[in-house]
Amino acid sequence: MIHKPIQIKNLQLSFPHKTCFDDFTVQIPYGSRIAIIGRNGSGKTTLLKILNGMVEPTSGQVLRAPDVTIGFVPQVIEEFDSLSGGQRLNSAVTRSLSL
Repeated sequence: MIHKPIQIKNLQLSFPHKTCFDDFTVQIPYGSRIAIIGRNGSGKTTLLKILNGMVEPTSGQVLRAPDVTIGFVPQVIEEFDSLSGGQRLNSAVTRSLSL
């Protein structure tokens, strides 16, 4: 079985007050572990939401095989109010990885 990469082609995301991405292209090979780093407000979470289909980019496309699953753990975890912050994060990551 040939595993296809995740491809982001010519991605653009703009808001009236700001441009997050302009003609962003990258390929993520199968099995890669990546880090997304940047300043606060630079669009890291928005990029993950685009990859997950939660946000539509202004233009461009994300290509991935139909069997690819992307886990997403939100920045604010409000579930499990009786648990500590670390326990809530651990639960959310475990749930995301079990998809």
